[in-house]
Amino acid sequence: MNFETIPLSLRLPGAYVEISTQRAVRGLPGFPHKIVIFTQKLATGTLAAGVATRVTRPQDGDALCGRGSMGAAMIKAALKANGWTECWVIALEDKADGTAATGTLTVTGAPTSSGVYPLYIAGVKVGVGVAAGDSINATATKIAAAINANADMPVTAAAVNAVVTCTARHKGLCGNDIDMRAGFYPDETLPAGLAVTIVGMAAGAGNPDIADAIEAMGETWFTDIVNPWTDTTSLNALKLDLDARWTGTVMKDAKAYSFKRDTFGNLATFGNARNDGLATIMGSNDALTPTYVLAAIYCAVSTFQLGIDPARPLQNVAMPGALIGPKHFNQQERNLLLFDGIATCRLGDDGTVYIERAVTTYQKNAAGADDTALLDLETVATLALLRYTERTRILLRFPRMKLTDDGNEIAPGQAMVRPKDIRDELIALAMEWQRAGLVENIDDYVANLIVQRSADDPNRVNVLNPPDLVNQLRIYASKIEFRL
Repeated sequence: MNFETIPLSLRLPGAYVEISTQRAVRGLPGFPHKIVIFTQKLATGTLAAGVATRVTRPQDGDALCGRGSMGAAMIKAALKANGWTECWVIALEDKADGTAATGTLTVTGAPTSSGVYPLYIAGVKVGVGVAAGDSINATATKIAAAINANADMPVTAAAVNAVVTCTARHKGLCGNDIDMRAGFYPDETLPAGLAVTIVGMAAGAGNPDIADAIEAMGETWFTDIVNPWTDTTSLNALKLDLDARWTGTVMKDAKAYSFKRDTFGNLATFGNARNDGLATIMGSNDALTPTYVLAAIYCAVSTFQLGIDPARPLQNVAMPGALIGPKHFNQQERNLLLFDGIATCRLGDDGTVYIERAVTTYQKNAAGADDTALLDLETVATLALLRYTERTRILLRFPRMKLTDDGNEIAPGQAMVRPKDIRDELIALAMEWQRAGLVENIDDYVANLIVQRSADDPNRVNVLNPPDLVNQLRIYASKIEFRL
C-alpha cells in the first residue's frame, strides 16, 4: 500500500493516520463561470486602462469608468441582470484619433400648448417640459438642458438657435448606435404645434484596439466575454484568442457575446461573413437600448442560465432592461437570420425582450461544408462543462499514479492504474452526465469509449471519449387531421 506522508522507514512507535482527498469529491463539480466586460472608459474614470478589475455593484462603473460612460452603463446592466456570476471589467481609453458620433434635433414648429416632449435617448426617456408660446429657439434650449441634466446620458447636448446637436461622450463606432426618437409607447404624443426633426447619431469612427483588452485577460480563467465592438478587425482578433483558449492544451473555454443593430440585409451579409463557433452576435433593426448594453444583458442572463444547466435551451429567457421597438424583425426575417449566423430575440406583448435562439456564427467546417456542430450556444456550453468535469475527475482520482497494462494485477492500495480502471471511471462519470441531463444513450457511449496505453509513450493514456449530447426541444410540429 502506498502512503503519501507516512514513510516506510518509520520506527517510532505510535498510531499514524494520514488523510487522502482522492475519493472525497463525488458528483459533478460546478463549472466556474466568470464574466469579463470589454468596454471603453472616460477620462473621469479611476480605473487604469487595460487592467482587469472585479466589479460587484451596479454603481461601480460610475467611479471606475466615469459617469455616462459605456463601461458604467454595461456594468450596471450586467449586474442588474445577473448579480450572482463573478464579473470583471477591462476598460480601454477611446482611440486618440477616433471621432465621436453626432446627431441633431431641429425644432421646426413651436408648441401651441403646454406639455412634455417625450424624447428618448439610448432607450431612456428625457421628459422635456415645454409651454405654449415657447419659441423654437427656447424649445431647443430646453431640450439641450434636459439632456445635459442627466449625467448618465451617453451624449452631451448643445443648442444653437433651433438646432440641438448631440455628441457621444465616447469616440468610436458604438456612438452610432445611440438611438434618438420621440415617443415610444402608444399613449405618448407631442404637445400641439411642436415639431422636431431628428437626424440620428452617425459619423462615429475608430474603436480602441481590442488586442489590449485580450492581452489584459492574459491566462486568467474567463468564460464569458461581453464584446461591444463588432468591426471585423476586433472580431477577428477575438476569434484567434477564443480558438486558442479552446485548444486541448489551454482549456480555458470562453465564449463571446455581442449585439448588432442594422437592417435585415446588412445583418444577413454580416453574419454570413463570420464563422466562429465561440461567438454569438444577436441582432435587431430597432434597438433603443445601445448595442453595447444589450450585449452585456445578453451575456449576463445567458451565463446565469447556462450556469444552472448548460444544455437547457436559452429560448424564452427574458433580457431585463432591454428596450427594442415594434419595427423589430418579423418571424420570417428572424428565421432567415438564424441561417445567417445571427442570434435572434423576440418581443412579448408587453414589450419584454426574450432570447429566441442563441446561435453562434459558426456555419461551415474547415473544408467549407455546411456544418451545424457548433450552431447553438448551448452545445458550446455543454462541451465546456463535459471537458471541465472530465479533466477534474481524472486529476482528482489519479493525481500521482503509476501506469501499467490491463493484464497486470494491482495489489490493494497501490498507487497504480490501468487503462481499464480509467475507462471504468469515465463510464461512471458519463452516467453522472446522463443523470444531470447532459448526455444520452449511455450504452452507445460504453460501446464506443476507447481507453488505451500509447504505443509511442509508455507514460501516456489515449482516450476516445464519445458522449452523445442531449438536444433541445426547439420545434413542436403537429398535424391535426380532423373528422366531421
